[in-house]
This record gives sequence, structure tokens and C-alpha cells, in this order.
Amino acid sequence: MRYYKVAPIARIPLSSPQSFTYHSDESICLGSLIEITIAKKHRRGVVIEQTRKPQFPTKGILKTIHEDLFTDNQLALANKVSNYYLTPLGTVLKFFVPKISKLKKQEQKVKYGSGAKAPRLTQPQKRALDKITSVGTGKSVLLFGPASSGKTEIIFNLAEKTIEGGRQVLVLIPEMFLSCQEIERYAHRLKKYRVALYNSQCTSSEIRYIYEGLRNGKIDIVIATRTGAFLPFYDLGLIVVDEEQDPSFKQWDQMPHYHTRYMAELLKDQYGARLIYISATPSLETMHSALKKKFMTVKLPRLSTDSFRVKKPQIKIIDIRKYFKKFEPLTISDELKHYIDRVNKSDSLALLLVPRRGKSSGVICSDCQHIQRCPKCDLPLVHSKDSYHCLHCNYRKSIFSHCEKCNSLRLVDIGFGTEKAAETIKIMYPKARVITVDANTLSNKKQRNDIYLKICNNKVDVVVGTYAIAKGFDIPYVGLAGVINADNWAGKTDFRFDERWIRNLFQLAGRLNRYGSDQNGTLVIQSFSVDERFEPLLKLDWNNFVKKELQQRKALKYPPYRQMIKLTYKSNNQEKVEKKTGILYNEFLEAAKTGKFVVSEPYYGAVKQARGRIKKHLLLSFRKSLPTAIIDKLKKLPSGWTIDRDPEFIF
Repeated sequence: MRYYKVAPIARIPLSSPQSFTYHSDESICLGSLIEITIAKKHRRGVVIEQTRKPQFPTKGILKTIHEDLFTDNQLALANKVSNYYLTPLGTVLKFFVPKISKLKKQEQKVKYGSGAKAPRLTQPQKRALDKITSVGTGKSVLLFGPASSGKTEIIFNLAEKTIEGGRQVLVLIPEMFLSCQEIERYAHRLKKYRVALYNSQCTSSEIRYIYEGLRNGKIDIVIATRTGAFLPFYDLGLIVVDEEQDPSFKQWDQMPHYHTRYMAELLKDQYGARLIYISATPSLETMHSALKKKFMTVKLPRLSTDSFRVKKPQIKIIDIRKYFKKFEPLTISDELKHYIDRVNKSDSLALLLVPRRGKSSGVICSDCQHIQRCPKCDLPLVHSKDSYHCLHCNYRKSIFSHCEKCNSLRLVDIGFGTEKAAETIKIMYPKARVITVDANTLSNKKQRNDIYLKICNNKVDVVVGTYAIAKGFDIPYVGLAGVINADNWAGKTDFRFDERWIRNLFQLAGRLNRYGSDQNGTLVIQSFSVDERFEPLLKLDWNNFVKKELQQRKALKYPPYRQMIKLTYKSNNQEKVEKKTGILYNEFLEAAKTGKFVVSEPYYGAVKQARGRIKKHLLLSFRKSLPTAIIDKLKKLPSGWTIDRDPEFIF
């Protein structure tokens, strides 16, 4: 008889043991996925350790589902994530378990490079590459430079050297939409190496092939969204976090609420790998670490070769108050129309950023002025295609529905989204080929690929999209990037709003004047408030913004100068929510008198109710660490509470 410590893949309170002893007549490899009985239910579990016979009776392991599924590195990583994010180990392990079936393996996610000739590095690129390779793998690197400065070419060189040394490469990207572009770039550029694409929409047979290919070293490079941090690498030698500042790198909808930056640091330490953060507009957390010399900063200027020099795009800020009659947020000024006309005549592409999807930002009754709301989430419904629906759940109702308050049928849209903006452009330019790029059109893999191919093959004239179009697009014939209304953006109550807002404008400017373009791109921003907020953008000086913003953050005791933990209680009973959050607040308030941390009063966020459950929050703020007694208390929080360490949004 053999005895094993098994971590059930189930939510077990942190105050309880995270593993239990089971026995088996057969030898079982550590890291195997098995089936066990716990609390009279059949559950999956992971064998994490062989142990001696205990002094108490044990249950038997029912069966082995998958031998040796987890590597030692993955098990070590799971424990660290569980401890830092105060999440049960079984909950964390779910992220490591692939959705693998017994289907026939298929290799369609693996591409071989075509052996494209590598361009010669410029002198700044050579110096940057030498600086990166001169330091050991213990220190993370921030590769910081404006759009079109040649950052990716340096990564290609580092990846090639890593693979030649027998090690693997992980490239983490924020958006699935970018995966189409990235796998083509890496496969085209990196000669004979095997490149795989991994994201949450891979089929079970694709996942099986990628997992086995990584474990046996047959896959050299993986391009992945944030879930790529949980893959079983044979020997990971280089980690690249591209567009490291992007909020999509934060897991927000379920525990553990991990951030890819933290996961990348764990991977670096676990494998002894080199870690590179890439950005033209680094997060304030990363910039602060670089200023404190925790990271090594490698800066690049705009790309300049013997035959080509990347120029800064022109930036025009249009004050649209002169067009104001009634409240018409969807205004196409004469100036913006002029630039759209120009790119249409020159066969260039126009990108128009609209932060919201759908046809509206709300639906109002013309008779009683009641805003139509979701009964489950109490949020305004939006008009999209042929229905009114909630952006937070699956609730929908017909556009022929009556007002829920006065039964009137005269419901009208307020505000606008991508669909409405695209319709307006089509009316203005009947012959233009217009597409929308948002969560609605990108959710389907085939549709996402079709959109990308149309854009790459110059079969589109105008792209109307949400923030995705500002991220990492490397299309040389973009002649215009426009923002229809720079004031109508959500999230203004959050302390990170200014950073996100100006960054998106910087990122959008970065889609212009790419390598190989005609260098005549223009960014046009329409706003009702033309003021000093735009100064860093007009100078294209990210450091200028960071310096001022860090001063404000320090004065207000916000990250990166303080750490935060957001505690959220959810229930369909508001009285219970009020009571539970109030009790915990009073307990923390007493403990906070030591001065080692600060606790906020309970508060409702921007979304008070979602999917029928009311949410209320507490915010803990501290410098370096919380008292042990508070950590212990967090571990004992009952069901209904969620813990979000280093929250991306506090409201």
C-alpha cells in the first residue's frame, strides 16, 4: 500500500488543510490527475507528494485520469499563486488542468517559420540587445520605446538565441485578436522553429498537442494570452510580456485574480528564465520599479535606417463645442471628415476608436424618460443589432418591447457605440468598406480571423472599433486614426482612469507611420474639453505624463506606492450584504488603529448588481505587508467573499 498527499480540485477554505492523504495499491506518479472521494462526492485531485502511512484511516484513490499531468514547476507555481492571492490551492489548480479529450491529436496550431531574411539591426538596436544579454536572468528588463522603434526585432534575436541554446520561449499578448498577427510574424521571421498559438478558444485536441509538444520540447515558441502562464514547459528560457501595461493581463472574473506581470516574475524565478516587458507606454507600476532600479530599463529611439526613418504622426485636437446644438455625442466634425476623405482617396485605412460597443450607451423612454435597465444587473440596456441587451449577463429583450415603467413603445437610443458609429460612416460614405471590431465581432474565432485577413489584405476602408484597434496593430497603410468623442469614456471614478485614457490615445497614435508606410499618418481627436490633459500626447512624451502622475499617486497614497486588496461580498439579499460588510469593516477598523494598514468604509462599485447578485466592497491599503493576524482573518473569510489582490479597478 502506498500513501499520497492529494490536493482536491475544489474550493476548500484557506483555513483548512489544502491537501489530504489517500492510499493506492498501485504506484502513482507525482503530478497525476486522479479521482477521489471527498465529502461523499467524487472529485478530481492532484497527487502532490508521496508520504508515510498516517495514524488515521485513509480513503483509496478511485482511479488515475491522467498520469504525470503536472510538472514539478507547475506544482511549485500553483502553491506560490495560492499563497500570494489568498486563494484555495484547489481553485488555483483548475487553471493548470487543460480541457483535454481523447480525440485524435492535431497539429494545426503549430507553424514552421519560412526563413525570412532578418533585417540588419540598427546601432541603437545592437546596443539594446547587448545591454539585455549582458545581465543575468535574475533581473527583469523593461524594453521601452515609441511605436515603430524596433522592439520586436530585438525579441526575435533573443528568441533565436534562446532556442539555439535548447530552451523554449513564451510570448504573452493581451488580446486574442492580436494572436492572428503575432503567430504570422513569428512564424515568418524565425526560420525553422516551431511556433504554437494558445488561448482559451483552442480545441481540446489542439490543447493536447500543445501540452505534449511543450513537455517533450518539440514546440519552441508559444504565443499566448494570459493563460499561457500555466503551461507545462520543458525548459523555459525567455518570457516576453508584450504590451505589458494592458488591463487585459489581469484576471478579473474569477479567483485567483492574478496579474500576468506577477505570474511572469514567478515563471522567471522558477525556470531561471530571462523576462522582458515590452511597451511604448509602460504601466506606472513597471515605470516605478524601473526608476527604483528593480528592473533594468533599455530605451529605444524611433527606428531610423539608411533608407527609412520613422516620423512622428501629426496630432490634431478638434474642439467640437462649436458643433454643439443639442447633446449629440456622435459628431463627425468637418476636420475629421476632411481626413477621412483624404485616406479614402489615397487607398489608406482609417481607424476610428469608439470605447463602447453596440448602437447606444443606453435606451430611454420618450414619454416618461425612464432608462431601461436589466432586471438582473440593474444596469442600462444597450441597443445592439436587433435587440436591447445587458453587457454583463445574457438578458435580452426585443426592440419592439414597451417601456417597463409606462408601457410606451417609444424607446430611443442615447449615446452611441461601435455599431451606431459604423452606420453613420456608411451613410456618409456609401461606397466605403466599413467593419466593426469589438467584443461582439471578435468572440468567434473564424470571424476574428476573417476580420484580420480583410484588414491585412487591404479589403477594408474604415475600421470602427473599441480599444482592441489601438493595441499592437502593425499595418503599414493606416493613414488616419480618429477618436469621435474623447470625453465619453467609462471608469472616470477609478484612480487609474487618467493613465488608461491617455495611454489609449498614445497607443492609437502608435498605429500610424509604421515601418514601410508613407509616413503621412494623422491622429484626430474630437473633444468637448480641449485642455492641458492632451499636452503629453501632443509631445508624444510618456515620461512627461508618468512623472506628474506618480507625484499625484504618492500624495494620495495609491499604487505603486501602496499595495491594495479589494474584498467583495456578493449575495442576492441586500440586507445581508450590508450586514456582512459592516461587521467585517468594524473588525478591520479596530485592527487598523495600529497604523499598519488602512481600511475603507464599505462601498458599492460602478456595477452594484450583476446577474442578480448585489456586490459591496472593502479596500485594504498597506505599504509592504499586512499583519499576520489580518492575513489569517482573510484566509478564514466564509463563502460569499472574494479577494482581489492588486486590483486593476477599485470601483
